[in-house]
Amino acid sequence: MGVMRFQVIPPGRLSAEDAQRAYLAGPDLSPWRSRVTQLGDVLTIERAVGESGNLHIPWSVAGHDALMLTTATLIERERPYNLAVELARGTLNRARLQLAEWQALGLHAPESLLKKLESANRQLAQAATAQEPTLAAERADATLRTALDAAGLLAACYTEQALPARRQLLGDVDLFLGVRVTSLGLDEKPAARLAQSFNAALVPISWRETESAQGVCDWSDGDARLEWCRARGLKVIGGPLMRLDGNGLPDWLALWQGQGDRLIELAVNYARQAVTRYRGRVAGWHCAGRINLPGAFRLREEERLRLAVQLVETVRRIDPQTPAVLCFDQPWAEYMARQEPSLTPFEFADAMVRAGLGLSAIGLEFNFGYDPGGTFPRDLLAVSRLIDLWSLLGLPLHVILCVPSGEGPDPAAEGRMRPLPGAAQGGWSEQHQRWAVERLVPLLLAKPAVQAIVWNELSDGLPHELPHGGVYAADGRAKPSLAAFAGARREVR
Repeated sequence: MGVMRFQVIPPGRLSAEDAQRAYLAGPDLSPWRSRVTQLGDVLTIERAVGESGNLHIPWSVAGHDALMLTTATLIERERPYNLAVELARGTLNRARLQLAEWQALGLHAPESLLKKLESANRQLAQAATAQEPTLAAERADATLRTALDAAGLLAACYTEQALPARRQLLGDVDLFLGVRVTSLGLDEKPAARLAQSFNAALVPISWRETESAQGVCDWSDGDARLEWCRARGLKVIGGPLMRLDGNGLPDWLALWQGQGDRLIELAVNYARQAVTRYRGRVAGWHCAGRINLPGAFRLREEERLRLAVQLVETVRRIDPQTPAVLCFDQPWAEYMARQEPSLTPFEFADAMVRAGLGLSAIGLEFNFGYDPGGTFPRDLLAVSRLIDLWSLLGLPLHVILCVPSGEGPDPAAEGRMRPLPGAAQGGWSEQHQRWAVERLVPLLLAKPAVQAIVWNELSDGLPHELPHGGVYAADGRAKPSLAAFAGARREVR
């Protein structure tokens, strides 16, 4: 069994909840199943393998949100690593390597960025050579602040220079900037503003909603949403046709609990009806969402692979001209650190691409700052690196994302996920949500592989899954994030 130990200074700095979110991963970002224990100031992580790896762990840095930070690659040793020092080393190394990579592609680095990195280098040298652990940790914290500032400057510099180049390269190629529309009821005046901020809509065609009684389909809600979006000039992406959680599956499927073959048969039959009905009325199909997760009926991995294959084949057979997409949730796969070994989301997607099914794109879902089932916030360079990894599959990417704009009760929220308390500097707020949109969306638009960006909630005043996630508040007022999307909308046709 492989063991790594880390000294946490001061001992109470890392909460029990954040300690349990820690995991070790290899260079491909794939987590190893591991067991985390914290005794005094020592954090111990045990796993079945003894390879070197990177520790990923939530960490709070003054002046920044709490972020999932990463050490450099570490070998196993008996003496505990100073956690703050190793996180500082890893964060600075990532920024320096990313700068070198982008400079090789023609990036011009401003003097302010280079000076930040020089300052962080000096601070890291002081931290790494300090003999007293507490002093080393304090100097490492200073390094982290500077390194994260530099990472933000680097990401902004990349976006500023890469986005115009991508626009010139794309020419007349469409990019989708969309919002997920799960419920109608938005007043007409705010609804009229949608086309200023979005050119597309992701419209779920929910099995649970449509076939609430077995064998009896009512398509009226799906029809209404689709026509409502089209009437406002939004291109419609239909789906997901299938989502395996409690919000996506009808209750009567409980009769078939444990019978994966029968559930797949019923799911494919529903998809066949949906695609036949809406063929020619959508610009794309999201065949399945969160397909990498077992879902409410705990389908085995082999069953989910078969379901994904049959769903894509069904769409391609009935509507061969319309793009077909499979979507994967939590693409960093943090959840794998606490479960039996299985395919990572990337490996699952790679298997689907290699199967030659005719997939047109891969979807990635990031619900930043939500728990359980969400994604712990990352810095922009980590997001960039993950997008680059998934682009190796050779297909365009559809990015689905959300960030909360508040905390506390949200009466219209119907899902299990809640905003992570304390993760946002100063607390989750509407201004923080706008700030996240202004940083994330342009970076994603600058990425050559990204074809579509979809915000995961429309309004907090309508039934929705993610608390405080909409671009409209519960009272119908547009949040500041909607204006941020309007700015991004000018970057796409």
